[in-house]
Amino acid sequence: MLANYKGDQPIQTKSQKFQPDEPIDGNYSKGWNVDYNNFNIDYQKFNQSTLNKGVDITFKDLNYEVQIKKKDPQTNKQITIQKTILNNVSGICKQGTVTAIMGASGAGKTSLLNVLAKRIIPEKTNNLSGQIMANDFEYQYDDFSSFASYIMQDDRLLESLTVKETLMFTATLKLGKSKQETEQIVDKLIKQIKLERCKNHLVGGKFIKGISGGERKRTSIGIELVSNPHVMFLDEPTSGLDSFTAFLVINQLKQLAREFNKTIIFTIHQPSTEVFTLFDHFMLLVKGNFVYQGPRSQVVDYFSKIGFQCPKTSNPTDYLMSIVHHESQTNVNNYPKYYESYNKYLAEPVKKQIEAKCTQEIQKIKAINSFWKECSEIFIRGFKCYFRDPMLLKSRIMTNLFISIFGGLIFWNLSDGKDDPTNENDLGNMIGFLFFWAMNVFMIVLNPVVLTFPIERGIFLREENSKQYTINSYFWGKSLQEFPMVTILTFLAGLIVFFMTGLRSTSSSFWQFELISLALAYSANSLGLLVGSLFSSPKVAMSMTPIFKLPFILLSGFFINRKNLWDGIAWLQYVSPIKYGLSAFLHNQFDEQNYFDSDPIETWSVDVSMWLSIILLVGMFLLYRILAFISLASQTKRLQ
Repeated sequence: MLANYKGDQPIQTKSQKFQPDEPIDGNYSKGWNVDYNNFNIDYQKFNQSTLNKGVDITFKDLNYEVQIKKKDPQTNKQITIQKTILNNVSGICKQGTVTAIMGASGAGKTSLLNVLAKRIIPEKTNNLSGQIMANDFEYQYDDFSSFASYIMQDDRLLESLTVKETLMFTATLKLGKSKQETEQIVDKLIKQIKLERCKNHLVGGKFIKGISGGERKRTSIGIELVSNPHVMFLDEPTSGLDSFTAFLVINQLKQLAREFNKTIIFTIHQPSTEVFTLFDHFMLLVKGNFVYQGPRSQVVDYFSKIGFQCPKTSNPTDYLMSIVHHESQTNVNNYPKYYESYNKYLAEPVKKQIEAKCTQEIQKIKAINSFWKECSEIFIRGFKCYFRDPMLLKSRIMTNLFISIFGGLIFWNLSDGKDDPTNENDLGNMIGFLFFWAMNVFMIVLNPVVLTFPIERGIFLREENSKQYTINSYFWGKSLQEFPMVTILTFLAGLIVFFMTGLRSTSSSFWQFELISLALAYSANSLGLLVGSLFSSPKVAMSMTPIFKLPFILLSGFFINRKNLWDGIAWLQYVSPIKYGLSAFLHNQFDEQNYFDSDPIETWSVDVSMWLSIILLVGMFLLYRILAFISLASQTKRLQ
C-alpha cells in the first residue's frame, strides 16, 4: 500500500475512483510514468514520540507595500511609487489541516507565504505591518525555526554529498543527539521515504551524475522532516512534478497534517481536480486581497451564490483562475464585486475563527550546539565535497604544478650576480622572477576562493534560515576548509621553483621563502573570501574580481617606483598583499648577500623589512577575513 487517500469526497482519476481513506497502491499506474512504490510513507511508524501539539497560524490586518520605479508618462522620468502587495488581509490556518494559497501571478500568494514565514522583514524599501501569531505567541524571524520549517520550491542540495550524509548533517545539528541516536533516526527516515536504494549515492547535479529528480525532492522534504516541526510552509511543492506525483505529494502532506496534527501551508498555482479535493482550507487572492477564504468544499457554492457559476464539466481551479486573472478586463471590472462579497459574507466568520484560535503554549524545538560543533561539521562536510569534486581538485593541483614547473623552466638557474656584478639583465631577471612568484601565489589562491560563498549561497540561506547553524560558524567552518589545500599546494609549488631557479641556497632562505609564500597565500585567501562575500551571483563575483586584483598588482612596486605614485592613490599600496610579499622576497634574496653593484632594496624603494612585511601580511589576512564576515552577515540579512 502506498498511502490512504485523505480527501473528504470521492475522486475520479483517469483509471480509478478513490473513496475517502481508501488505500492507494502501486498498481494505480495506468497512464503515468512513475515508480509509485517509491512514495510509500507511513508517518505513524516514524518518530511517534514527538507527536505535535497543535499550532494555529493567525494573521490580522497584514499590509505589505514595496517601492518600485516607474516611468512617469507625463515627464518621461523614473519615479518611485508604492505598490500594494497585501492589502489589510486577515486569516487563519488551523492545526491538523492543509491550507492552499492560490491566485494568479502577481496576486500576492508567495508574498503572503513569505510574510507568514518571516522571510520578509520591514525595511526602508518596504512597508510591512500587521500581527502574525502562532497560537497566542507573536513570533519573529528568530523564533520561526523553533516550531516551523520552510521548504523552498527548488531543491538546494550539495552535489558531492550522498543522500544519507545530507540528512545526517541536518540531523546532527538540529537534533543535538549522539551520533548513534542520530544515525538511527536518519535510517528510519530514509526507510520511510524510500531512499534506501540511493542512500549512499551522491546527490549530484549539473557536473556530477547523481540521483533522480524525484529522489532529490524527497531528500529535500526529508531534511525538513528531521526535526518534526509543528508547522510546515511550502512554496509550490508540486512545481515540476507530473500530475499524479503532485497528487501523491499533497496527499502525503494531508496525511501528515491529520495524523500528527501539523499545520501545512503552501502556495500552488493551478492544481488538478484530484489535488484540489485534498485541500482542507482554501485561500484565493486577487491583487493582494482575499476574495475567498474558507473550506475548500464550499468555494464553488460560494462563487455560485455571488453570481459566478462553475460549469459542471470544468475543473474548479481552472474556472476560478479564469475569473480572477487580471489579463481579462471583464475580470478586472468584477474585482470590486469580489471584494464587496468577501467583506459581506466571509470577513466576519474569519474574524470569529481567529478569535477562537488555539491558545496553548507551543512546544519549541531547538538543539543547542557549540560553535566548535557547528564549525567542525561544516568543515568536515566542505572537505568531503572538495575531494569528491574531481574537476575542481585536479584543476587546482594541475594548475599549481604547471605554473611552478613552467615558471621554473623560464627562470631556470638565475644568476645571483656573483660572476658578473655589473650585469643589470641578471638583476632584472631575478627581480622579475620574485614579482612573478608573488603575483602567482596571490592570483592562484584568490581566484578559486572567490566562488566559495556565491556558489553555495542558496544552500547557506536555506540552512541558516532554518537555524541549523549560525553565520559565524558557517563562515569560519567554510573558510578554514581551504587552509590544508592552500598550505600543501603553496609549499610544494614553492619547493619546486626555489630549487629550479637557483635562489639563495641557504636553509634559512628556503624556509623564509616558504613562510613568505604561505603568508601571502593566506592573505590572498582572505581577500578572495571578501570579494566573494560582496556578491550573491557567482558570475558577478568572477567578473568583478579583476577590479580588486588590478590595483594591488599595479601598486606592488614592480611597475612603478613607489616614490613616483600620485598621492591620491598611493595609499592603496599599503593594503596590497603583493607589495609586502614582493618586499619580503627581495629582503630574503638580497639581505646580507648581494653580489650586484646596485642595491635592489634601495633601487625599488622597499620601505619595510622582511619580518614586518610578514607581520603585515598576517594582519591583512585577519583584516580581510573580518571584513568578509561582516559582508557575509549583512548580505545574509538582506537576502533573507
